[in-house]
Parts: sequence; C-alpha cells; structure tokens
Amino acid sequence: MQHYGIIFRISFSLVFLAMGLLASCGKYDPPAELDPNARRTVEQGTLIGGTHLYNSHVWYGIPYAMPPVGAMRWKAPSPAKPWTGERHAVEKPSECLQLAGSYSTSEKESGEFFGSEDCLYLNVHAPRFEPGSVPKGKDRLPVMVWIHGGANHQGAGAEYHGGNLASTHNVIVVTVNYRLGPMGWFYHPALKGSGTAEEASGNFAILDLIAALKWIRANISAFGGDPTRITIFGESAGGNNVLSLLLSPKAKGLFQGAIMQSAYPRPKTKEEASLSVDDGGYENSSGENLLRLLVAEGKAPSEQEAGKMVGSMSDDEILSFLRSLSATRVIDAYRQNLDGENPEASGYSFPNLIQDGVVIPRGDWKSMVRAGGPANSVPVIAGGNRDEQKLYLALDDRFTSRSFFNLNITIFEPELYDATSRHSSDAWRVIGVHEPLSAIQTANRDFYAYRFEWDEEPVVLGNDLGQFLGAAHAFEIPFVFGHFSLGPADRYMFSDENLEGRLQVSDAMMSYWAGFAHRGAPGKGLAEKHPEWQPYGNSGRLMIFDTQADGGIRMVDQPLDAKKVVQNIASDPVLVKADWRCKVYRYMEEKGRFVTGEDLKRLGCAN
Repeated sequence: MQHYGIIFRISFSLVFLAMGLLASCGKYDPPAELDPNARRTVEQGTLIGGTHLYNSHVWYGIPYAMPPVGAMRWKAPSPAKPWTGERHAVEKPSECLQLAGSYSTSEKESGEFFGSEDCLYLNVHAPRFEPGSVPKGKDRLPVMVWIHGGANHQGAGAEYHGGNLASTHNVIVVTVNYRLGPMGWFYHPALKGSGTAEEASGNFAILDLIAALKWIRANISAFGGDPTRITIFGESAGGNNVLSLLLSPKAKGLFQGAIMQSAYPRPKTKEEASLSVDDGGYENSSGENLLRLLVAEGKAPSEQEAGKMVGSMSDDEILSFLRSLSATRVIDAYRQNLDGENPEASGYSFPNLIQDGVVIPRGDWKSMVRAGGPANSVPVIAGGNRDEQKLYLALDDRFTSRSFFNLNITIFEPELYDATSRHSSDAWRVIGVHEPLSAIQTANRDFYAYRFEWDEEPVVLGNDLGQFLGAAHAFEIPFVFGHFSLGPADRYMFSDENLEGRLQVSDAMMSYWAGFAHRGAPGKGLAEKHPEWQPYGNSGRLMIFDTQADGGIRMVDQPLDAKKVVQNIASDPVLVKADWRCKVYRYMEEKGRFVTGEDLKRLGCAN
C-alpha cells in the first residue's frame, strides 16, 4: 500500500455524497401522480394517493397524530382528527424541525432551520392494486415500518422510497416522521406534574413512534397490510429507536419483528438528561439549557442567578416559559447559538433514549430486557457495516485534508486511516450488535446478525473510492430499499462496472429483509435462493453481504466483545510506526469506545 497521501480529484463534495446516502434520496425522485385507483379509507377519512416508481402506489403525508405545537409541545401525541372530503396524499409532508447540515437533504445553507413542529405524518408505499383487488383477510401483506436515522436531530421518513421493496417483495412499506432533537427528547423534573407518567418520561419521539404503530395497526388493512405482521426497521439513530421500542413495555404487541441497522445505542439516565455536568449530568442537559434561555431572554443576569430563580419557580411556570419560546430558540440553546455568533452550527448533542423507567426501562442491557419489552418475544436482526467509521474519518482533519471546495481530498496515512476505521468500526459493532444480542439471547434465541461489506465504489481518476469510503455508515440503505437514485452522486458511487454485483447484493438483502417480514425468520430469503441465514447463537454467527468477487454472501462465526477489540489494537501489526497505536487508542477514548483516560496513562499514550 502507498505510504504517501492519496489525492482524490472528485467533482462533488464528499459532504454531498454522505447526505445522499443517509437519505435514500427521495429528493431526486419524480413526483407522485394522483391516481383515483389509489383511493383508500382510513379512520380519519378518505385518501387518494398516487402512482409512483416501481409500479407502486404511494400515500404521502398521512397524519397519525395531532400537531404537537403550543400547549401540546412535550406532550404525548394525541390521535389525529378526521377530515372532510377526500384528502390528496401525493405531496411529501413537512420534515420535523431541524437544521440543514452535512447529512440533510435540504437545499438550505448549513445551520439554517427547515421543517416544522407540525410533522407527525407517515407515508405508505404499496404494490399497485386496483381498488377491488386490495388484499384482504389471509391474503394481506406483511408491513415494514421504516424509522429513519440522522442522529435523532435530522432526517425525514419521506426521503426514503419504499416502492421497489414493496412491489417486488409483496410487502407494505411505511416511513414515519417523529419529533427530533429537544422537541423529541426533553426530560425535566417540571414535566412530572403536567400529565401522565409517559409524558414525564422525556421520550416524546418514542411515544410518537408508538402512536404511529397504533395507527398502522388500526388502519393498514385499508392498504392491503396485515396488522398482525408488522416489522420495524431502522438505521443508525433509527436503529437506536428500534431498540428502544424493543425494550419499551409500552410497545408490546405493536410489532412482531425488528431489524436494527448500524445502531449505536447510548441511553441516558434521567439525572444525566436533566442535571448540569458539574452535578453528574450530560452535556446540554435540560437543566443547563433552561438556565441559558432564562439569561438569553433577559429573565436573569447570569446563569448563577438563573439557578436561584429556577429554585423559586413552580413546574407550571417553568413549562409555561419554555413553551412560550419558539422551537428554533430552544434548539439554538442546545447548539449554543443564542447570540447568533455561530449560525452555521448544524450539529449539537442532547440527551436522548432516556431511561425513565416507564417508556424506556432503567439498568444495563440484561435488566432492560428483563424489564419486559418485546425484545424477549419477537425475532430480531441486528447488524452493521464493516467500515462504519470511514464516513466520519473522511471528514476528520486529522486524517484527511480537503481543498478547492472539497474537490481535492487527501488521506495523510492510508494504513493508519484503515486501522483506525477497522478498530473503531469493530467497537461500533460490539455496541450496536453483539452487546444487545448477547443480552436478548438470555430470553430469546430467535435473532440474527449481519455485516455489510460492499466496497466496490468506482475508481475516479486513478484513485480508489472503495478504500476511501468502503462499506461506510449508511451505505447499505440503497441496497435494502433497492433504490439507487442518489442524483448527482450516482455516477461516483454506482457504475456499469459494479452494477451486476451491486444488484446481486441488493437482491439478497431485500429478499432476506422481506422473508423476515413474511415469516419471522430470514431463512434463504423470500425467494428461497440464497444461503440459509443461521441464528446468531453462542458463536456470534454473522451473515456477510458482499459480491462474489469478495467472497459472496456467506455465514461466518465472529464473536466479538470489548476486551477483544482492545486486544486487537494491541496486536495489530500495522500499528508499529511512530505513535500510530497511541493515535488509535486516543481516537477510541475520544469516541468512548472501551478505552478510558486511565487506560491512556497506563498505555503510555496520555500525551
């Protein structure tokens, strides 16, 4: 391998590529065409959907709950109201309020707001049926409910096109919006007296998803779906939310299978979500941001004085103050932009997946499973991508440089780049696959694991994008949906040379996912033509998804845990140059992946 920098002269921004793959990219799809044959009746009234790609019908923007605005902010979702007349359902609904940034599909400048608090809508993709031929009774089709990713503060359901998966594999695909950022996750003790125990949980986004599943169970028969065969699936933060639903006693009976793609769950306690860092809380807790907002709105001269003020305020006064603010103002407190000095900041941290003990159980993995969600009774698939971390390393100035508007990209040390990705991605897989599945197997052995390894991106101007990006985070999404229309990114990701192998991998993934939805087990795929997908078991069996040129689709035994990840760094023969091993250890400590500050001192890497 070359030890000098590799320069990729590519005529698009890497940021744009990442954006395109994180949403399977509905932005470039043609509009749906209103079709009288897509008239369906649900509890709230009559819908007319449209014809769309892949010989499918689509119904966009179906309200499943009341808008969570005004006094309904930080309340459990209420059922949607009926409408009069026929509702045309061919326009995509508003995204939930969020900031444009690296991975969003908005044309807004980075750091600008788009979307709305009025966003609790879902979308239905189905094979194209005439009104009289919609499946009924035992002929109804299984339902697959997609929960989008985006760090739980970006993304939208309508940006994923389920038409191909629905039409070619006889399923109904539903994509869902849910509240994002602090609109979706906000735990504060003041909420305790404002409503039910669920509303005091802070997990409003999870309550949204539960409400959506209840709506689907009640109405999906109108589209030919079977309410007794619902599979939830999601990627990244969406995978985290799938796991939350698996653990939540409030979600029992609402779905019969679950698929977690590249999850990275890190639940927070109520104390972490509400207390200051000095008092044991998490960065950007609700308590910290309440103080910031009181100061910014002129209610207190300093955060110290704001703290005294909060001590004398009633719960109603605190909530009235917070609900009186615009949602953008609340989010600006989280990205510390209340003075307008950092308008381009699009990312921010906030506590989510809050272990309140009601919606999400308290405790470690095993105790959460024992607490009684669906995890101990429904089949589960969990997996990830071999090179998850490369999507982020590619944008990290310590590993790459970008010049000429991101047109020239250089990897400083390719071997270090690959090693850092390898070990950090392994840690990601332990956190998102092995740890949850190992906990679930104490009560349920009906679960399966996979690793996505497709890395045959084209060579551009003599430079190998397969090495630069590989099987990076989110790259499996187009394969699962069988939808490779990413607009201008198409020509850089997908080519005539990788078409045959790409479609083979996609066909297998779609078939396994659909087979799981139809039968509760991936088996040999819906078409019964692929290798038997065996359960995870005690040996950590994984299904590998790759082209024939790289070993094909196959089962391997690869048990992995935190101890093994750290041992692999210590024994990696690549990490011999200068301080490379310490660089990997420090990167793992920075990401919170099995290496601590004390470990760095012990290993001689603290400096």
